[in-house]
Amino acid sequence: MANCANCGTDLASGVRHCTACDTAVSSRISLSGGETESGLNDSASRLAESYITQALEAVREQDTARAMQLVDRALRANPTNQEAHNLSAQLTGTAAPTPARSTTLAPADLPPAAYYSVPGAAQTPASGMMSPADAISTCFSKYVDFSGRATRAEYWWWMLIMGGGGSVVGEFINPVVALIVSVALLLPGLAVTVRRLHDIDKSGGWMLVGLVPFVGLLVLVIFYAKRGSPGTNSYGPPA
Repeated sequence: MANCANCGTDLASGVRHCTACDTAVSSRISLSGGETESGLNDSASRLAESYITQALEAVREQDTARAMQLVDRALRANPTNQEAHNLSAQLTGTAAPTPARSTTLAPADLPPAAYYSVPGAAQTPASGMMSPADAISTCFSKYVDFSGRATRAEYWWWMLIMGGGGSVVGEFINPVVALIVSVALLLPGLAVTVRRLHDIDKSGGWMLVGLVPFVGLLVLVIFYAKRGSPGTNSYGPPA
């Protein structure tokens, strides 16, 4: 006579699958018929080890619910199994595990970062776009720097704020002041334009395309709006 270690159902000798709980089992053998207590303990230990192995596979597949269920079955089969207790503690986060076998997940087994976050950690904006203040500050700090690269945000914020600001000054304040401002902003404007062309791996000489009526201006607008080359190009690393 034997019993299912999971649900306790009586099983015929040699049966290794309990139809009551639909579980593959290594039956606990009763002490009748000459069976020893040592044999019973060995059978329970083997059953617990089987459940633990399945639980570790469930952990690697990120199926925590199934892993917990299998660990619970392992503890029912052998309540003294230290490995089952360690794995249960690891899954519930109640204690640091001291595994008899390695239950630490390899990096490949961990969930992608998209599925978790660290509370309180600073989050980086997905776009990574430069702010208007940073764009203006960068252009002034590179006043006559025609080398390197400039992002789309740096270029367009400069043109929007400085170009628009110059127009407002000329229209509503004083044309002479507007002229002085335009001259002062000419060099940094040319520099950021050259760096913007560098960002798409083109030389500053492409600005001369703008001399072609209509078509030239359209081509340059497309260039200035184009995403920069990924990685390092002929003009250096990304800005």
